[in-house]
Amino acid sequence: MSAKDMYDVCMRIERKSDPLHECAHDVREFFLECDVDRFRNLQSAMLTTVPGSRQIHHIRVLDRGVLATRQYSCFCVACLSGSYDECDSSAVVGGWDPSWDVVKLAFSGPESVLPTVQPHQDRAPQNVPHGNQDTSVGDRLAFFQSVTDELKGARSFVDVRGIVRQQRDGVERFELPEPVVHSSLQSRPADDIAMHLLPSDVQERCKPLAVDADGNCFFRAESLLLFGNEGHHLELRC
Repeated sequence: MSAKDMYDVCMRIERKSDPLHECAHDVREFFLECDVDRFRNLQSAMLTTVPGSRQIHHIRVLDRGVLATRQYSCFCVACLSGSYDECDSSAVVGGWDPSWDVVKLAFSGPESVLPTVQPHQDRAPQNVPHGNQDTSVGDRLAFFQSVTDELKGARSFVDVRGIVRQQRDGVERFELPEPVVHSSLQSRPADDIAMHLLPSDVQERCKPLAVDADGNCFFRAESLLLFGNEGHHLELRC
């Protein structure tokens, strides 16, 4: 979903106007910044989407080996806490696709893969046992980097599902920390464009951080809140 698509949806569904100009609280407008000069390094510019996943922006695990998909992502309080049935934006983002709800992966053991999944030949040899029980993986950053490398090698959505199933036990070993106030939150520069769009009264309470714009901005900001730096955005993606 492009920024233009999001703008059109917001203008069609979420926009509010006050024709009598009696109260500014009854007005909700949206703006689209078209001429934004965002730096993209070579690595992020060369990223490509996995075939079959371009129209899927939200994935959740229903049960071991069972996934559900939704076309649009939602970051409301209900969805972030896992209470998807209470989604505040369900009218906009739509429901979950039932076609994936009944797909169970036929894994008979840690080393089994679906017959349709073809291994990617250029991958580095994997010396880490299933579930990431090998301490040689190192810290959590190294583990989630290895998961990310696996996902980058996926050639279809079926590959993605297989990798998610294989790595789930390893992911569950790392608990997310509680959000705390880090000194780095105060030292990072604010995003001038975002500050320009915010109402003046909100600017006193909200300072949008200028994180790297590589398609992971939400997860980089969440990483900054949880860990004090952007480096754990891969973990939050996984």
